[in-house]
Amino acid sequence: MYENGLSLRDIEERTGIAKSTVRAALTKSGVRLRSPINGNARHIDRLHTKRGGHTPYGYAYLDGKLLIDPKEQIIVRKLLVIDLITTMLWTVKYCKAIARESVGVGAIGKL
Repeated sequence: MYENGLSLRDIEERTGIAKSTVRAALTKSGVRLRSPINGNARHIDRLHTKRGGHTPYGYAYLDGKLLIDPKEQIIVRKLLVIDLITTMLWTVKYCKAIARESVGVGAIGKL
């Protein structure tokens, strides 16, 4: 089947045997596997294929496109708000500390 142009995934779908098992059996029997990257595979559907790497939290792949996942985006937005508030509080605290130090060394007048 593989030598007739079917991919490992096609063989898996037709036989019910896991792709990794098919790959192992082919390699063990000395068959040289095709690389889908250099284009010698029979067919690669780039439109509906997930790109490499992990899907970012808050997003999902649909038909090969990265889209916002509404359920996860609620959590992402809450985390961003918490991060923004924390950053603002630290900035205010830091500015007050600088002001106290500046007054202490006489760089500026009393506040």
